[in-house]
Amino acid sequence: MEKKKVYAIIEALGLIVLGVLIAAFGGQSVIDTYFGIILVAGGAFVICICLYDLIKTKFMLFSPLFLGTAALLVGIFILIGKYSFAYFLYTLILLIIAGGIALLFYGIYTISKRATLYGVVQIVVGTVVATLGFLYIFAPKFQTAFWIVAGIVLALYGVFYLVETLFDKKRVTKKSR
Repeated sequence: MEKKKVYAIIEALGLIVLGVLIAAFGGQSVIDTYFGIILVAGGAFVICICLYDLIKTKFMLFSPLFLGTAALLVGIFILIGKYSFAYFLYTLILLIIAGGIALLFYGIYTISKRATLYGVVQIVVGTVVATLGFLYIFAPKFQTAFWIVAGIVLALYGVFYLVETLFDKKRVTKKSR
């Protein structure tokens, strides 16, 4: 199996687990522990990938290394109780809005390249994610439901991403059509 495909499977499974945890525990203080663990694990994973690429290709991108280090440090601060996840929440909400808008535009781009199903899913998920972010900021009564809906959307997107990765179009031969 290709390295890229293994990473995609791990990412999809991480999205599913994260989505289920957010939907189940989003309104409780237990979420600090889960996000801390996920940030530490994800940050360490990204740093390891960057270092592996450096050793293998003698080239390393610094933006993933920076993001991995930031995620690792924020996760450690959350786990040791120095900060609560709520401290980083509005930054996260702004990133969620930006990610949703980026996903929306990527879906439009994907449709223009004739990958309609994948593009439509990107557009729907991007629109839902950006809308959730705006509702969290502008409708305070929605904040409890936000975590449930956000978790479900993340888990469903993770399932779609996993299925799309496992059943890649390139593996379908002309004989099987």
